[in-house]
Amino acid sequence: FEAAGGIGLFGLFRHGGSLSCIALRRDACPAGLRCYGPAMPRTRRARPAISRDNLAAPLLAWYGRHHRSLPWRSPPGTRATDPYRVWLSEVMLQQTTVAAVIPYFERFTTRWPTVEALAAVDDADLMAAWAGLGYYARARNLLACARAAARLARFPDYEAALRDLPGIGAYTAAAVAGIAFD
Repeated sequence: FEAAGGIGLFGLFRHGGSLSCIALRRDACPAGLRCYGPAMPRTRRARPAISRDNLAAPLLAWYGRHHRSLPWRSPPGTRATDPYRVWLSEVMLQQTTVAAVIPYFERFTTRWPTVEALAAVDDADLMAAWAGLGYYARARNLLACARAAARLARFPDYEAALRDLPGIGAYTAAAVAGIAFD
């Protein structure tokens, strides 16, 4: 194969599904192929430092274009929905798919639009409404948490206080605090 005024010996091979080249000289590889060989330096491309400043804008722009519209989410660029909706969705989504949760979430928030309304429900009514979501301990914890939050007259607005509520662990507390309260 002749390239750039000289002869370079090469071979082509498949690596990870893409075609690569082995050559004595870099200019002997066809354009667009990754080139390997004794004359090729083994340098790593320097990655730009990732900081909050240079990551946030492109990440938020990507999310603005590709986000899924879900009943418990606020549209991009708006304040989060109330913590009750965030918490309810987080509990329902544990070990359950989004597709399965959407109709349950919509029924729950129509029937019990506030944490106080949910706290007042009879245990058997809640269990019947939960039927099909599985892991019924989540439903019992949901009701205990709703009753505790209703006694406080609000959801706590920071992670440590959220973790004090029954049935809320570290992940759910962090999610509710981060989404509902920034």
